[in-house]
This record gives sequence, structure tokens and C-alpha cells, in this order.
Amino acid sequence: MAVSLQDLSRTVGRDYTMASAFVWLLFEYFLTLDQEVELFWGQKPTVASILFLSNRYLPLLCSAWWTPWWSSSSSYGVSTALSNVA
Repeated sequence: MAVSLQDLSRTVGRDYTMASAFVWLLFEYFLTLDQEVELFWGQKPTVASILFLSNRYLPLLCSAWWTPWWSSSSSYGVSTALSNVA
């Protein structure tokens, strides 16, 4: 299977962009984790707190799922792709 250098460049660029977005999201989560623990984790669960926590953690889980280390595109190694460049 021949892979063009342009396709490889796009894939690598996309993977780096997705990974950096995930790291940025993780950074924001850790910045506000102490406030979340103080305001939500010690309280009785309410509809509002469940909605808040699901709104906070579902994007994190989805983002972790779609980062390059889970996708099949990153399993296609750069060395393999470069040896097949047409």
C-alpha cells in the first residue's frame, strides 16, 4: 500500500493536534479539580451536580478515546509509511 508524503504529513499533524488538545483539556481539569472536589464530591448528589459532572467528564472520556494512541492511524508506523512513500 503506497502512502504519499502529503497524506503522512496530514496524519501526523492531525495526531499531534489531537494529542495537544487532549493535554490542554487535562491541564484545565487539574487546574479546577480542587474546586470540584470542594463543591461537588462531598455533597449529596442532585440533578444539577450529576449534570455538571457528566458535562465535565464525558468530553474528557471522549477526547481520551479519540487521541492518537487509541486510533488505528497511529498504529501505522512512520517508518513503515516512509518505506512505502510513492
